[in-house]
Amino acid sequence: MDFGFHVFLCVSSIFSLVNSSHIADYSTNRQSVDDKPNLGPNRIVPIEGLNWQVVRLAELSNGFGCVLNTDCPHNLHCSYNHCFDPCVEYCGINANCTVSNHIPVCSCKESYNGDPYDFCRPIPVKVPPRAPRSPHAKRCDPSPCGPHSTCRSVDIAAVCACQPGYSGIPPECRPECVSSSECAPSEACVNLKCQDPCPGTCGRDAKCQVVNHNPICVCPSGRSGDPLTGCHLISTSCKDDNVYCSSLATAGYCSSSPSYMHNYCKKSCEIC
Repeated sequence: MDFGFHVFLCVSSIFSLVNSSHIADYSTNRQSVDDKPNLGPNRIVPIEGLNWQVVRLAELSNGFGCVLNTDCPHNLHCSYNHCFDPCVEYCGINANCTVSNHIPVCSCKESYNGDPYDFCRPIPVKVPPRAPRSPHAKRCDPSPCGPHSTCRSVDIAAVCACQPGYSGIPPECRPECVSSSECAPSEACVNLKCQDPCPGTCGRDAKCQVVNHNPICVCPSGRSGDPLTGCHLISTSCKDDNVYCSSLATAGYCSSSPSYMHNYCKKSCEIC
């Protein structure tokens, strides 16, 4: 009989043996060795009297998927003849998992430490202690006195008072006025206080009188002019000495030639 035919019959017999009996024994034996996925180095459970290379060839030929890690992508692991993600439910709580050359590697998340294969705990944040405050400062910090008030620590109590310019009882300190209607009719509310509104309001020699909180400026008897800028005496001899004074005043000579106009055109320039 031809030598090649003898080899063919030998290999066929081996595959037939594996397919009919030993493959089932191999799978059973492999599962009995380790009930969990094989995450360690590659292991082949030997079958007595059968070379392991032949078993691997038989597994691949029968569609088991993989026998060694090198049969899978670098980020997958071979176990139970299948390529799978080794990170699934592998690492501990609060841990990250990465795959390096088919092997899962666990590490704690940022700001966590501990055993990444079991449990990672948050790293405690140390808060610097605050400087102690004096017992007296605590009575007025925060202040119990309310707005527009002052607080002083006296013995075991906080003493409250309204700020200058404010009246009432803390915490209800308020200014003297907010609107003029809160003042007397002869006064107005100026800078939150009831005051005489006349000082500095009217012009020179003008008279100021307050009517319903409002200052009114008038020129007194015997004077005329603008009470907001100034009042002057009314002259009984107020006249023009030149028949052209009216025309000159209209042309603006009262301001451009005051030395002449104020002497000879007093009426037209309204200076008397």
